[in-house]
Amino acid sequence: MKRLLTLLFCLLSAPLFADSATLRTYFEGQQDPEVKTFPLAAAEDGAQRLTIPVAELDPKAQYYEVQADFATAKTGDDGYWIQSRGVYGTFHEQDGGFTSNAMLPIFGMKTPERTFLAVTRGMKLEYTFVVLARGGVYSVFQRFDPAKRGYAPYEDVVVDFYTLTGDDTNYSGMGRFYRNLRLKNKEIRPLKERIASGENPWLAYLCDAMTVRITHASKPWLPKERVDYTPENEPEVRCILSFEDAKNVVLKLKEAGVEKAAICTAGWQSGGYDGRCPQVFPVEPAAGGEEALKDYIRYVKSLGFQIDGHSNYTDCYTCSKLWTPDIACQKPDGTLWFNGVWAGGNAYNLCPRNAWETFFCEDMDRIGTLGFDGAHYIDVFSAIPPYYCSNPKHPCNRKEAAFYQRKMLEKAREVNHGTGSECGEEHCLDLLDYINYVSRFMLVFYGPDRQPPKMVDGIVPLWEIVYHGTVLANTDKFLQNELDQKKWLKLVEFGGRPIFYSPNDTQAIADSYRAFKPLAYLQKEFMESHEYLKPGVARVVYSDGSEIIVNYTDAEFTWKDRPVKAMSYELYPGNPKVGEDF
Repeated sequence: MKRLLTLLFCLLSAPLFADSATLRTYFEGQQDPEVKTFPLAAAEDGAQRLTIPVAELDPKAQYYEVQADFATAKTGDDGYWIQSRGVYGTFHEQDGGFTSNAMLPIFGMKTPERTFLAVTRGMKLEYTFVVLARGGVYSVFQRFDPAKRGYAPYEDVVVDFYTLTGDDTNYSGMGRFYRNLRLKNKEIRPLKERIASGENPWLAYLCDAMTVRITHASKPWLPKERVDYTPENEPEVRCILSFEDAKNVVLKLKEAGVEKAAICTAGWQSGGYDGRCPQVFPVEPAAGGEEALKDYIRYVKSLGFQIDGHSNYTDCYTCSKLWTPDIACQKPDGTLWFNGVWAGGNAYNLCPRNAWETFFCEDMDRIGTLGFDGAHYIDVFSAIPPYYCSNPKHPCNRKEAAFYQRKMLEKAREVNHGTGSECGEEHCLDLLDYINYVSRFMLVFYGPDRQPPKMVDGIVPLWEIVYHGTVLANTDKFLQNELDQKKWLKLVEFGGRPIFYSPNDTQAIADSYRAFKPLAYLQKEFMESHEYLKPGVARVVYSDGSEIIVNYTDAEFTWKDRPVKAMSYELYPGNPKVGEDF
């Protein structure tokens, strides 16, 4: 009786309803999923933790979905859903859907009931972010598809849900919260700290510099012709700009007033740009060969510019001297993963495990003798989730593939002091000094002849609130090269660095450099908050107290007794001591 009374007391003392999450498992040929419910447990850092043991994840399933019971809203509710890039939508549709890769393993919602941030810790590279509206009810969840991957789930699904309160009940609070989690766990480091350590002598320079990519040689790109080229029938490599002639180009940049530039040398490898990947040597003769490249590198440095080398260890081509089918990623059915047609012809996914275990280190050591210094650039690594491979000689799931990509970046950093890559996928961001651009979402939503999905309201700098001040970045593929006034304002609003993919318009590069120079100091600061003061007027606050007001409207706007002209911005410098103690 005593034990029964104790049990009854415990039941009466517990909350009447506890938060939980649902696992929906779908099998081929079955219309309805199998459904299981899992309680959320309190974690030490205040999260409500969902743990779905790997034994519950049936490897025979076509896919399964994981959803917290509070990740819902009704059409017309105040608030929004938001994915990790900062693409968000308010609850204005009766029916519709939106899916995306998880660039960062986070997503959030603000509803009348609560504001939460979800942080995925287990199986974090294996899910797709999904928003569905059905009959006026919104659901936000994660979808895993083991059948497509060809390998069984390899660890528990673990998701931490953090309920945010006070001033943090918005996307700025979500971004700050996740950034501070990563800083506390020493998973990322501020640029200021890394500069002070001296580990990359070019890093402080990079913060003030614009990236200018110069391509020296390439084969013609025939995207509609699917062909496996061989060394016997591949197109001839063309010289676009020889190493010798490129000296005059970088000199013109200097003479135009560009004091600091990070020159990314592309198309220097055998076959030119994306021509015979992963083959690197010999340095392409059409551009001048190895000695001419070394001389060009010395010249660029003599002007006070940084120079790094572009490489590609994500694609492989049949015309490469390294080619065998074994270097490519295999699908579960044994066929090769094809990803497009570029200058080298049909491009196949290069298995990162095989590359690391065979030729990569030797390549990188030899690249280190050429004289590049600063941040060696490896294409695509941070642009997409890591390639997985079903080749029985070197199988790897996404988590294992990320491990080998990170090993490759660590080696490149060892040889060249620093590293760069393409976009903002998180699995390797802590090993990068700069990325070319965060994503292509703005290009997709706002580019010519494109329409945003009906579920989406826009993009806000959630990614930047997390990572600005730890890795340098342009904002989007949409905001590269010369910008009109509206695009420039968008770059300023998101704290981006200008980047040019061609050196042809020296004046445009110099103009962008002069416009960027007063803002460059902010690259080393955290972005603390972002909000719209009114439609068309954005306010951004940085960790040193600096503020920027961006005015997209056709009327003047006043802030702190200063006018912000139409289609313009104003910088309000802050206290440089704020935010230094991290």
